[in-house]
Amino acid sequence: MTRRLLLGVRFQVLACALGASAMVAVPVHGQSFGIGADIVSRYVWRGLDFGESMSIQPSLSFSHGGFQIGAWGSWSVSADGAGSNESDLSVSYSFGNLTVGFNDYYFPSPDPGWPEGYGFLNRRAHTFEPYVSYSGRVDILAGLAFAPDTENEDVGRERSLYVEAGVPFEVESVEVRIHAGMVGGASGFYVTDGAALVNVGITVAKPIEITESFSLPVNVAYIVNPDSERSFLVFGMNLSP
Repeated sequence: MTRRLLLGVRFQVLACALGASAMVAVPVHGQSFGIGADIVSRYVWRGLDFGESMSIQPSLSFSHGGFQIGAWGSWSVSADGAGSNESDLSVSYSFGNLTVGFNDYYFPSPDPGWPEGYGFLNRRAHTFEPYVSYSGRVDILAGLAFAPDTENEDVGRERSLYVEAGVPFEVESVEVRIHAGMVGGASGFYVTDGAALVNVGITVAKPIEITESFSLPVNVAYIVNPDSERSFLVFGMNLSP
């Protein structure tokens, strides 16, 4: 939970973001597996649009007590957006409302020969992010994305601090969350020249009742990236067995 962990709040974070996937868990002796998939009109994570395309975002997790390990991906339905496909791994541990975790962001290229040598086993193909989050009347997320040395000495090593705060509330059985996120300095990961506000928005979620025993969770998010001067209106729905 998915650099695009994003979607934040990775959740995960909604992550649409607003990218967080609801999961169906099957408990076995205190353990559980979770599976789910979101369909989103655009993959927008922390104020950035990846692929400019509708995407399918499957997820798989294993939990035991407060410990969780998971895999999350985003796959464009358009060939033009395949360069932004994503396949992430994560591990976390929760202490009540507090969670500490580690994300591994990996973007598999549709062309295995480009960039040369940047396969899954090459550490330079990955961006890593230790993070801490708190869920309550105010949600807080802080993560530090970093990457190994690049081949371009002018670029150097990525060190990107991202901090987001959100306020979840409910209005007549409709879940609402407003949020704002910023980057602490210049970042190739978030495409900023310095500290910048990159992710401001509101997400509204409500299940659509299909039958008396089945409902379809849907959400709409309006997101603005003040730094890039772009806005997005994203529709998402969750499918679970």
